[in-house]
Amino acid sequence: MVDRTRHIADRYRLAECIGEGGMGRVWRARDEVLRRDVAVKEIIFPAEVSGDERRQAGARFLREARAAARLNHPAVVTVHDVIEHDGRPWIVMELIPGRSLADLMQADGPLPPRRVARIGVDVLAALTAAHKMGVVHRDVKPSNVLIHGDRVVLTDFGAAAIQSDPRLTSSGMLLGTPAYLAPERARGEAARAESDLWSLGATLYAAVEGHPPYDGDNPHAVLYALVTREPRSPVRAGPLAPVLMGLLHHDPSKRLGPQLAADALSRVAGILPPWKQSAASAVDEPVASPELTHPATVPSDSHHSRDVLSGNSGHSQAREIMTQDPLALAPLVLRGPASPENPQYSSHRPELPKRRLTPAKRERGDRIGFTLGFVALSLMFVAAPAMGIVLVNAPSHPWLWTVGPWITAAVYGIFVAGFVAVRMTIRRRRPKRAHNGR
Repeated sequence: MVDRTRHIADRYRLAECIGEGGMGRVWRARDEVLRRDVAVKEIIFPAEVSGDERRQAGARFLREARAAARLNHPAVVTVHDVIEHDGRPWIVMELIPGRSLADLMQADGPLPPRRVARIGVDVLAALTAAHKMGVVHRDVKPSNVLIHGDRVVLTDFGAAAIQSDPRLTSSGMLLGTPAYLAPERARGEAARAESDLWSLGATLYAAVEGHPPYDGDNPHAVLYALVTREPRSPVRAGPLAPVLMGLLHHDPSKRLGPQLAADALSRVAGILPPWKQSAASAVDEPVASPELTHPATVPSDSHHSRDVLSGNSGHSQAREIMTQDPLALAPLVLRGPASPENPQYSSHRPELPKRRLTPAKRERGDRIGFTLGFVALSLMFVAAPAMGIVLVNAPSHPWLWTVGPWITAAVYGIFVAGFVAVRMTIRRRRPKRAHNGR
């Protein structure tokens, strides 16, 4: 047990244990030099490991932890320091006040597919940044994904290197959580970038389904199922299901790649993939190319209709941005102001110029419309009632069959003449208005 009154490396004072696993525990500590709270990971070796093996594993851990410390990504927990104290390695990290994905799953149960996809986008971005620097995480699982507000952080880089060392296993069993191990690792093969992608798929599967793709009564049953059976098809994942099954492919060479996985996860989450966001933000000035002068003139790409999981990923990023959903992506690339004076940078199709009518045409149209409306209304409310009266009284007065239509026409004519006379009188007395040119 570590004495809490002691300082680690004469600098970090341990406060309380905030997490514990098979290979060590995490402490909340105080950096006495910079006067800030940090998280300190203490590595604890199994009792069966000899002194030489501990020294070799500790040296390996320090090398990989220092490599992880070079990672500079918002979705990767910041490593402040890597030290050796009392013959054991310690790693000093940024303290994230949020909860882990495992705690969130335990409290809320299965999460909605869209939220899980959003978490997956950030974790995948962290893994992609690590893989570009040659760092393999080896232990992606819900307890290593921290969530604080809108920020998602992947933690425990470097410490997983200890867990993957076969010399640090007990009775031939691989330490860690078997449900999130890639099949090739369960078969004894070395960890690689594709192994992290499988573990990411298993983590997202557990988040949306409420359980990992392989579970059993004991680790032996889980490992046996892992290497002999395909994962169960998800039932709650909805649009996220094809992405999960692509990441959980047993063959690493056929597993869903990082770019296609980012595209698919972003589509489910309803956001742009990280690589497209960076490509769009890299363009500082508007581009005056003829293809992008007007959003409606951007040529369509027949290859874009391919499914994200089965298409060819050989297109360049520039071609993707030029051809994929042009009406939505063109404004992001151009980054120009959207205004009527600048329609080529608008996110909407520009309005066609309105056709202006001359005053004479407008007045003639008004007269025609008024005349048609008056005729229709007068026939409905004057001629029709008069003719109805004639038809009702015609059986008792036969002469109405002959005179009735003429009476109706006379009544209608008197009404129209009176209306026209009144309207002309009003027009003569009303002063004329000057046209405003519209």
